[in-house]
Amino acid sequence: MGWMLNVFVAILAYFLSPLRFLLFTYPAVTVSDLELHVEGPERGEPLLFVHGWPDNQTMWDHQNVFSHFVSQGYRCARVTMPHYNSQSVAKFHPLGYNFNDIAEMLRTTITHLSPSKPITLVLHDWGVVYGLETYARHPNLVKRLVMLDVGKLAQNATSLHEMGKRYQYMEILAWYVGRLPGLQWLGDSLSQKIVDGFKAVMEKTNSYALTHIHTPSVTSAMGFSYFYLHFDYWSERLLGMPADRMRSPKEPTPTVPTLFLWGANKPFNFHPPKFPEELNSRTDGSAAYPIKSGHWVSVEQGAEVSKYIGEFLHRTHAS
Repeated sequence: MGWMLNVFVAILAYFLSPLRFLLFTYPAVTVSDLELHVEGPERGEPLLFVHGWPDNQTMWDHQNVFSHFVSQGYRCARVTMPHYNSQSVAKFHPLGYNFNDIAEMLRTTITHLSPSKPITLVLHDWGVVYGLETYARHPNLVKRLVMLDVGKLAQNATSLHEMGKRYQYMEILAWYVGRLPGLQWLGDSLSQKIVDGFKAVMEKTNSYALTHIHTPSVTSAMGFSYFYLHFDYWSERLLGMPADRMRSPKEPTPTVPTLFLWGANKPFNFHPPKFPEELNSRTDGSAAYPIKSGHWVSVEQGAEVSKYIGEFLHRTHAS
């Protein structure tokens, strides 16, 4: 089943890639279009929190992670990415956004928050991918990276297929079905079942019930990044077209100070085995620590996560 869906995405890439840049027009997205929430003193050091799938910006409210850093004098901002809030889906493109588009959205947000100084990105899940894509294109805008449970990605056929068969192929299928006329309800239903199944898998290894996944409505539209991840890979391999993301299997570790916290109680990890060792061997304040949690480390162990982030911000303040 997994390889069949992989071939399906490859066929779509083959036929749609030449038309994509001609037919798929993307409306410009400004800061005012995104759901942006800012708290803290205007002169405080800025932190931008970016969520992943299938959450929205409210995930940072759990265990007071966001409010903790506001109370410490930081200028904290959080954003809900397009299509992750069902009430704002109509504003955005029905096919979602590729990685260039997402990086541009975050670039615009960063420069709005801090026009003259780089900022720290606090990222979870797909937020890590979005943040790394932004950093790769605009390294001068990023002072530090905090990466929660997802490390740098090595994109190749084997790793893509391994993640695809776990759940991504099904989310791509749900995304595609939801884009068909009259079938959004079916795509949304499939996406909800995927989320329920993912929660069940995670809860087998954690006593904490993942009730925080409470997006107003899990929709298939949220799955656009899974589609473009695989779509770009096959577009490049089949047609030699440039992908919209960094796709090198040897993608370098970010050179800015980086903190990586990952949930140790999971059936599989979202980072290369040597990534924590790479960070811990550096002398710029970078570090990596396992957390006794599942995928949602800041939700399950908010106090510990806040402690590690606070110490990291303090020791890299002058960097």
